[in-house]
Amino acid sequence: AEVEPALEVLRARELIVDEERSVLAGDRAFRFGHGLIRDVAYGTVTKSERADLHRAFAAWVAGRGSDDAIAIRAYHLDRAATLLAELDARDASVDAEAAAALEEAGERALRASGFSAARRLLLRADTLEPSARRRYLAASAAVEAAELGAVAAEMASVLEQARASGDDF
Repeated sequence: AEVEPALEVLRARELIVDEERSVLAGDRAFRFGHGLIRDVAYGTVTKSERADLHRAFAAWVAGRGSDDAIAIRAYHLDRAATLLAELDARDASVDAEAAAALEEAGERALRASGFSAARRLLLRADTLEPSARRRYLAASAAVEAAELGAVAAEMASVLEQARASGDDF
């Protein structure tokens, strides 16, 4: 209720516009009226503050308890981790949280036959927090997407990494 008047002012000034539908069922969504408006708005917030806001939004999305929110949460946690890395202020807990969310989104994409998306998400998760399991799942997505050149090199690396860590997933 207290946000609605502010939204009306932003709408009246055409700084934001309503989206036809939200990716989160039952919610309203908005977007900036123009890319330049978005750029100016982002320019007024430091990278550190943006990282905090991405984490806060990811937590809010997680509280929605919707399967639709998995990829959105992963995206925002990844943005937080990326912004912190750009500041040379990496946070292992943010990286771990983002990696876990990206892995969950990647596994979901893999189950839905979204092999290219699954591979991208799982490789990013592995970049943030390496694990043989994530590399294996990414390679599995590559197999399904018929990216066989990548598969041969990755599977050899996964096997070596798994043996070195004693991981027998």
